[in-house]
Amino acid sequence: SSVSLKIPRILSWLYCDFNFHVEHHLFPSTPSKYYALVSRELQKLAGDRYSFPGFFQAWKEVLGSPFLRPESEPIKASLAGAINPNLAEAESKPAE
Repeated sequence: SSVSLKIPRILSWLYCDFNFHVEHHLFPSTPSKYYALVSRELQKLAGDRYSFPGFFQAWKEVLGSPFLRPESEPIKASLAGAINPNLAEAESKPAE
């Protein structure tokens, strides 16, 4: 998944507007100078479904993700097997 980040305009400019990540993926041929406008329109159209967190809020969400906790390893392994069965088979074979 992708997320766009709310950061100060000067930082957005320094990052070449890459903080507008969702907008870039939805409209890849749009010049980056229009991403803020696209973002405002997405917020109007999608409402709560369009998340536009600040930098620290985004990191808080990432670091709070259950997939970063040790107890999630069995879930990750089963997801990896569902995505790529060959990967699950290779991991279950003992090393030679």
